[in-house]
Amino acid sequence: MNNGNFAIYKGREYKASGRGNKIALYSNAEDVKKGFTKCLLGDKYELVLDREEVDSYFSRNCICNYKDDDFLIISENEKQYLLLSGPRNYLLKDLGFEEVSRGEYKKWVNKSDVIDVHDKIVDI
Repeated sequence: MNNGNFAIYKGREYKASGRGNKIALYSNAEDVKKGFTKCLLGDKYELVLDREEVDSYFSRNCICNYKDDDFLIISENEKQYLLLSGPRNYLLKDLGFEEVSRGEYKKWVNKSDVIDVHDKIVDI
């Protein structure tokens, strides 16, 4: 699943995060020649730009419908999706969801049990 925040810069899509009126783009060592610098931790490289310099900035989440409600898909294997949800106005435990932290529920479901798998994109 390719969930998270992204930006389009010079025709290419990058993972991104907002910092006030700045946008940080994330890539790998191949983009050092494009001005990216190594982050202190890990193998990420970043380029911080003014918001106006990126073509678009948006969030993208993979969503599906399961048991007549929409859920976020955070992982998958050959036969199943891992769904994530916050609290609902009904008990998620009744649908077999496990509370993995306060107010966060997860459940592996068969792909055949979900419909309408799609990316939900929202401009930021």
